[in-house]
Amino acid sequence: MYYAGAFLGLRPLPQLLNEPLLSIMPGFVFGFLIDTLQHAGKVVEEAGLILLMLVLLGLLGAAGSVASLRWTSRYLPFAFAGVGWLLVVAVLLPLGGLGMLGLAARPRV
Repeated sequence: MYYAGAFLGLRPLPQLLNEPLLSIMPGFVFGFLIDTLQHAGKVVEEAGLILLMLVLLGLLGAAGSVASLRWTSRYLPFAFAGVGWLLVVAVLLPLGGLGMLGLAARPRV
């Protein structure tokens, strides 16, 4: 996903949400992280975002697995994938200040 940024100008979700998350972080927390982690702070924050994304999408997959025990539609996985996509484009990106579908994100030059 990071190689696509070099060739296509795309940025992955953790990288898109990095700056908005830092802007809402309280100053004393940011200062503590910078003082203790120094240069590794940004890496730790991005790794935390990736881990959070994995956990939340894993929970969504587990919910899809439980739902498949009750309903036997072959389109059920697509519904859960659609819910995950909708959460990202309608909730996470606008909360990060990037607008609906991430359309307000500026391309890197």
